[in-house]
Amino acid sequence: MPPPTPELADIFRQYGPAYRQTHSLPLHQERLMQAIEDCRTPALGGSVDWCDHCQFTHTRYRSCRNRHCPKCQGAARETWIEHVLEYLGRYTHRVAISNRRLLNLEDGQVSFQWKDYRDEQQQKVMTVSADDFIRRFLQHALPPGFQRIRYYGFLANCHRADKLDLCRRLLATSLSQLLPALAACHDFYASLTARNPRRCPNCGIGILTSIQFLWPCPGPLAPRLDTS
Repeated sequence: MPPPTPELADIFRQYGPAYRQTHSLPLHQERLMQAIEDCRTPALGGSVDWCDHCQFTHTRYRSCRNRHCPKCQGAARETWIEHVLEYLGRYTHRVAISNRRLLNLEDGQVSFQWKDYRDEQQQKVMTVSADDFIRRFLQHALPPGFQRIRYYGFLANCHRADKLDLCRRLLATSLSQLLPALAACHDFYASLTARNPRRCPNCGIGILTSIQFLWPCPGPLAPRLDTS
């Protein structure tokens, strides 16, 4: 059985502490690295879910939801992929490198796949040191205040509150009625991604119900049990 391919979080956890000791990083890059290292681990807390069909228990840790995290933005991008939204989804939730492009992490060297546009878009493999890989990734980290998605019209920041209030008054509808129900949100997500986020990963039939909530547990990481 081939060894599992590395994830960006694995690189940060193994080589991030040494990199931070030898490089002076701005605060937003420090927070970015920490968020990705903590993503879907006991450090952020989570829940224990139970399947109503096969009685399987599943531990699910919370996501960091950082806009540079390939795990979080990969899932967020899925919700945009539907017909004409497919093109927009490639850019609105794009990160510097996705986990699927990472091929190997060994002896301080990171191998990843890249596309050579000067050579008829051929897929190639590049190997760099972990230190250089982290440096390259952080070059894509947006500072606070910079947005990847800009809003215009009645959603523009300069008059969003006034225009939204006007829209609601014109609609003559209460705010609670304008917002979709939670069940409707789950159905919408399932229709976009062709999967139910509460479906049991073990039997594929039952629905998961949260039976225990786990408090955040910062510190040394426990063995990673999250399979989501």
